[in-house]
Amino acid sequence: MNQRNVLITLFFLTIYQQPVYAQLTDKLDIRGNIQAQAFLNNSSTNWYRGGFAKLRYDEDAFPVQLGNAALHTDFRISDTFWLRSLVTAYSYPDFDPNLVEAYFQYRPLPRGKFRFRTKTGAFHLPLSLENRGIGWNSVYSTTPSVINAWVGEELRVIGGEIDIQFPGRQRGSAHSFGVTGGIFGFNDGAGTIIAYRGWAPHDRQTGLGDYLKLIPEFPGQDRKFEPFREIDDRPGYYIAGSWSYLDQVDFKFMHYDNRADPSAFRNRQIAWHTVFEHASLQINFTGSIRLLSQYMTGDTQINNLNSGFRSNVDFESWYILISKVINKHRLSARYEYFNTDDLDAFLTSIHNSNETGWAWMLAYHYQLRANLKLGLEWLQIKTNRETRLNIEGIPSETENQLLLNINFNF
Repeated sequence: MNQRNVLITLFFLTIYQQPVYAQLTDKLDIRGNIQAQAFLNNSSTNWYRGGFAKLRYDEDAFPVQLGNAALHTDFRISDTFWLRSLVTAYSYPDFDPNLVEAYFQYRPLPRGKFRFRTKTGAFHLPLSLENRGIGWNSVYSTTPSVINAWVGEELRVIGGEIDIQFPGRQRGSAHSFGVTGGIFGFNDGAGTIIAYRGWAPHDRQTGLGDYLKLIPEFPGQDRKFEPFREIDDRPGYYIAGSWSYLDQVDFKFMHYDNRADPSAFRNRQIAWHTVFEHASLQINFTGSIRLLSQYMTGDTQINNLNSGFRSNVDFESWYILISKVINKHRLSARYEYFNTDDLDAFLTSIHNSNETGWAWMLAYHYQLRANLKLGLEWLQIKTNRETRLNIEGIPSETENQLLLNINFNF
């Protein structure tokens, strides 16, 4: 079945299965969406096909795609205990359904002046301001920032999390506070993509059993790795704090450390020790105007004694997004900057990870119906990467993309 038939079949199956969903027990809640995308861009061979271009689609891709099909299920075991999962599927370069999240959540009734919640299983790292929609999609644009694209691509919490919130209204205060902590495994490969490919804006999430391709060092080489594997039997952790003022200002800070042994090697995969700090700020102004900003800075490194290869890469990115809602219309604009700094490789090495870049995004959404949204997005990204210069002799590329997105929720 070709890509166009896959898109049409999934669309109509979703519509005609609505009565089946309505007959399910009240303990089961099923939500999802289907996104059809049409695009026009000047991108060369992209990251998913082993190239250097940053966009999800390149100029050789069929211009109409199944952007995303997401199925989100909640099974209520009790009033305070849920089993949740997320499955996604894409049509490019292959039809590829994958389990993205599967976890238990326990949320007892509030007691006193605080609220308590726990998660156990596999779920996204809780730091995105953009990806708050069904299927962990961005509510402001089709393409999220490079920070949140990387979170969906290479980071996953496979372990447990505890979240404690102290709402201001419980204390008669305008200020609310929170603390979150998690322990996880099976994410020792986190940092591989940053070092080998660098940052990239896209809306494709990696499944728990999926793999990611790396840029080949010579023609015909097939390089890939599985990001969610345990390599060194050492758990990682993260801890975060939050402060908010009424419904106007929300600030969060997170420290992440996967505690990977940079010399560990198992199943032909190397562990990358990745540590980063992350801060986010959201301000809700009057007139339905919202400002979002996230900043991340960190380091990833390996020191493989078997191959003698070592790498130490600093990375950084930030963005500012402003969005305004006018009745059924939403206008959003985002600017972001990103870089990686290779502290070990020689300038002429094919392993050199030095990169700088920036991107502009303008997005317009129109809520045609309660479950149907149309979106038009323009994205321009410019990058300069040393590895590309050393392999292809081209130091930089400026990519432009115009993308139409039709989003159907059910």
